[in-house]
Formats: sequence, structure tokens, C-alpha cells
Amino acid sequence: MLLLVQGVSTVKKQRLLSYFFSFFLLVNSWTLSFAAGDCDCEVITCGPCEIEVDIKFYTLKCNDGNRVKSCKKPICNPIDKKECKLIAPGPTVPASNPKKNETTNAEIEEIQKQVGVMVVAQGTALVVRNSKTLPAKIGFKVFIKDYIETGSDGKIKVKFVDDNIINVAPNSKITIEKMSFDPSKGTNRTMLNLIYGKIRSTVKHSYNGENYYSVKTPTAVVGVRGTDFVTSFFKNEQEQKVETKVETISGLVELNDGNKKQMVKVAAGTYASFVVAKKEASVFNENDISSFVAQGYLTPVFRLTAEELKLLEVTTNFNQLDSGADKVALAKNDHEGTDICKNPGGDFNQCVWKCENNPDGEKKCRTDLPSVNCVRKRCNANGKWAEDTRLPASFHDLCDPSKATVKSCDY
Repeated sequence: MLLLVQGVSTVKKQRLLSYFFSFFLLVNSWTLSFAAGDCDCEVITCGPCEIEVDIKFYTLKCNDGNRVKSCKKPICNPIDKKECKLIAPGPTVPASNPKKNETTNAEIEEIQKQVGVMVVAQGTALVVRNSKTLPAKIGFKVFIKDYIETGSDGKIKVKFVDDNIINVAPNSKITIEKMSFDPSKGTNRTMLNLIYGKIRSTVKHSYNGENYYSVKTPTAVVGVRGTDFVTSFFKNEQEQKVETKVETISGLVELNDGNKKQMVKVAAGTYASFVVAKKEASVFNENDISSFVAQGYLTPVFRLTAEELKLLEVTTNFNQLDSGADKVALAKNDHEGTDICKNPGGDFNQCVWKCENNPDGEKKCRTDLPSVNCVRKRCNANGKWAEDTRLPASFHDLCDPSKATVKSCDY
């Protein structure tokens, strides 16, 4: 270095020394960077008894904090101990003869397997996984053993890996009890457990032999071969009975009692129920239901009217961002003149505006008078105008002074 600067002015010497040290620091930084492995993100996965439920991003610092990189890692939830008991250290247990009450690796993989994805999630809707409650949302991965639950305004649609679809209605709870789908082996087996409420199953495949698609309730089992149908399970405390009801939109469904000693075939456009009547006056509980299944009976198969079938199709097929107006327009094109609500005629989720107690001959709705109200009602799934809303007096222009007006709801 001294030889390089000999015969050079003092100012130039200082500049050369500055350039040299800058170059030295840059080379040193590169060397440390390579030594730190270029800040590679660590590969992190969930454990053998955990399920990935989301992804979390974090910042990785390396090279003594001089470099920063964005990395990601999974958020994992543990599988319930009852569902996943790891084999304790010690002698290896042969795969063909696992210890009693121990979950095999194959069973762990089955529990962890994603079987579907939520394509609609509206209102109060959640998933219970390993005793943890998670909010349902579009894109949410669905796994075997998940519990899906909806509130009074909740709606969920799940598309499974085999292209079958379920719509979970409000006030319902189901669990994905079993699903095994392997096209290469010709395996397709699904068992859903409807704990309460209502679900619609749109089944795309044909089933026979060892393959099946079933929905069970606490009292009955529903089996299909390829169809579109609605299963309901509800309790009637007043009449002291519980009922599993099947309504078939297309295809053919077999409704069995829980012991599979009774069976009836429910064809397209028809419905039937398995009813368990309780003779004691105490309130129903799960033990009661089990003990009274043997006393249950299958109803005859009844035919759905055109209006009932239309209402069933509309109210059990959920679409994201669907306000109900689109359904109404579609229904009117396909079923002209078959209104659900009457006097005045209106379709599902339409609204009616009416000026009540308006004096005869008035050219506007006189909401400035204490006895006059502009009232809005919605056509509900039961075919009744309901959810009465008295609008503020300033909204008088929404109500025709002489007649009721039916159109798409404004909310």
C-alpha cells in the first residue's frame, strides 16, 4: 500500500486510502454473508400429531443483523390426544399389530388429510378442531374430524376433493366423520354425521359395492348412489319426538333406521321421515334418543309439490355475495307465477312495502300522522311475510299510498 502512494500528493493519498478501506469492508461483508448461508429460511413443518391451520410470516436477521429476510412458518394445532397417541420410545411395534388404543401412522395421516375447502361462509359460522374454535371463512381448509357449526344466520358451502358439495343450513352442526378418496384405487367413501339441523348434499359420483356416501343422524342413516338431497334432524319437544327427514331433489336415496332394520327408498320429488316418539315427559337427551330408536317408525313416502320442491332448491343452495335477488330472478324465469308468499305475491327474500292506515285519497304516505306507518316485510322460507320493520317517517316515499309494492329488498 505504501508503494502505491509514494510520489502522490497528500490529498490524493487520502482519497486512495479511503477507496481501499471501502473496498476492504465490502469484501469482508460479502465473506460474512456467504458464511451465514445467504440468510436461507428454515423449513418448518407441523409435527406428526398437529394440523396446519394457517401461515405466519416473520423476519429473519442474519450477518450480525446487517441483512433481513421475510420467511414463513405454519401455525399448527395439536390433534386431540384421543385421536393421536404417539408410540412411546422403546421397541418398535410391528405395523401389522399395533398396540391397542394407539393411533397408527396411517391413521394420523388420515386425520391430517385435507378433504375439502369452504367456498361460502356467511353469518355466524365456525369450525371446531381439537377443542379449538376457529371462525369459518372462504378458503378455509376442511379436515377429517372437523365439526362445522352455524348460527341462526350462518351458511356454509364445502366442496370436497371428490367434487361432492354440501350446503350447511343455519342452526346446524355436522362432523366429517370419514372420507377416503383415491381415484387410482377406485376408493370413494364418505360418512357425514349430522348432529342437528339441515344439510344439502349434491353427490356427483355413483356408489356401489364397497364405496358409499352416507349421512347419519342420532337415529337414522341415509345412503345414496348419486343424487341431490336434503337431510334434516330436529327435535320436537312439544310433541315429544325426534325426526330424521330426507327430501330428494334428484336421484334416489335410501333412508334407514339407526339399526338398519327398516328401510325406505325416497325418489326424486318425494320425502320421508324416520320418527322416534318418546313416551316419557322428560326432556330429550342423547341417551334417551339411543334407547328409543328401536321404537321408531318410517313414514310413508310423500310427494313434494312443485312449490315445495322449488322452495327446497332455493333455500338450500348457498352462493357467496348472493342477496337473494338473483335467486328470485332465476326462480321467476324457471317457475313463472309460482310465488312463495301470498297477498301480495312475492318470492323468497323479496320485500314488500306498504303504507298502513293511510287516509283515503291521499297522494302520498302520510307518515307525518301518528297512525300512519311505512312498513317493510320480507318473504321468508316458510312462505310468510315476516320481519316487520317500521321505517322512519322520512322514508315515506318508499311506500305507495294506495297499494303494496313488492321488489328486491334494499338491505
